[in-house]
Amino acid sequence: MHQLPEVTVTEMGVREPAEGLLSTRLKEATNELHHEVEHGSEVNRRIVTKVRVDDDDADKQRTEYRDAYIHFLKAAYGFEHAVLREVKNFMMQNDLETYGYFPELVDSSVLAREDFEILTDQQEQLRAPTDFPEIRTLADLAGVEYVRRGSRNGNAYIAHAVRGNIGVGAENGAAYLNLDQGQTRPNWEKFKTWLDSLALNEQEQAQAVNTALETFRAVGRWHATVCR
Repeated sequence: MHQLPEVTVTEMGVREPAEGLLSTRLKEATNELHHEVEHGSEVNRRIVTKVRVDDDDADKQRTEYRDAYIHFLKAAYGFEHAVLREVKNFMMQNDLETYGYFPELVDSSVLAREDFEILTDQQEQLRAPTDFPEIRTLADLAGVEYVRRGSRNGNAYIAHAVRGNIGVGAENGAAYLNLDQGQTRPNWEKFKTWLDSLALNEQEQAQAVNTALETFRAVGRWHATVCR
C-alpha cells in the first residue's frame, strides 16, 4: 500500500495571530484521526494500491480494484453531498464574500455521481449521510471545509492510481478525482491562506478544530456503512 504524499504549503503573506495559524492547528489536532479514517475501511486501503501487472491474477486484481473504485465513488458522493448541503444552507444566510470565502467552481457531488454512472452504466439513487455536523458559524465552516477541501490532496494521488490500474481518467469516469485540473497544490495553498486570514479568537479556533474532528468522525461512520 502506498502512503499518500505529504503536502506542505508556503503561507502567502498571512500574519500569524496570537492563537497561531488555524491551518496548522487544524492539521496537528486532526492528524491522528485523519489517518485512522483514511485507512479505516478495506476500500480506502485498496484504492491506493497498485495492480501488479506481471502477476497471474492481474485481471482479477483489476476487477477487484474497479469494484473498490465504484464503492469509493458512492462514498465520495455521499460525503460531498452532505457537506455541500450544509455549506449552501449557510451561504444562503450569510454573505461569505465579506470573509473572502471562495467556493469551488464545480459541484463535486455531481461529478462523483456522474463518474459512478459512467463506470456502472446505471443511474442508481445514491444515498448521502444525515449525521454530518451542521454549519452554524464561520468557525464551523472552516472546520468542515478543511476536511472536504483537504481531501483533494489525496484524490489527486488516487487519480494516478485509478488511471494506472484501470485506465480511467477525467474523460471516462474520474472527473471527480481530477476536479482541480492539475491545480491541487495551488488551490490548497489558496484555501489554507483563507483559513489563516480569518479573524477567529481562541474559542472560535477551538470550535473550528472540534467541527473538523466531528466531520472526520462522520466520514469514518459513512465509510463504514458504504465501503464494507
